[in-house]
Amino acid sequence: TPQMTAGDVMTAPVLTCGEDDSVAKVSKILERRGITGMPVVSSKASTGGGGSNGEGVLVGIVTVHELRRATANKINPAKPVTSVMVKRDRLSSVTTEMSVREIEELLIADDVGRLPILSADGSGRVEGILTRTDLLRQRAFYKSLHYHNKGFSNSLADRQAWLKLRNKLKQFDIN
Repeated sequence: TPQMTAGDVMTAPVLTCGEDDSVAKVSKILERRGITGMPVVSSKASTGGGGSNGEGVLVGIVTVHELRRATANKINPAKPVTSVMVKRDRLSSVTTEMSVREIEELLIADDVGRLPILSADGSGRVEGILTRTDLLRQRAFYKSLHYHNKGFSNSLADRQAWLKLRNKLKQFDIN
């Protein structure tokens, strides 16, 4: 049987924030969406920050851990998220073609809960995100869960309706 890849199990499109977004804005987005982290992409390539669909080039990742540390250290919440994020050079590089087994080893070795998935073309563009939960969904623990991490659809054509809906809902994002 062919080995599953990151592209098979990642969540896509992924919610990202721009490098110029404030610590306060990113904190509100994470809280509102009920997520614990997201990739930070270059503002030049970002499609609006705080609610882009992974269109930008990865510059880092921010999690609730960094945001809590920033709050504890009394970092000005108006500062850009780049002042608290984990920079790209400290992240393991993962592409859509990497095997799930290799990714599991990275998650354990790096002791992280998520890895941004980059385009296999070397552009650094964020294609998706893979979390420990995404991996668990693929295992027997979640046999009855029929969520495919692709907007509830396997085919790209079927995902278009979900993507249009997500874009319409962006108007309600926190600025």
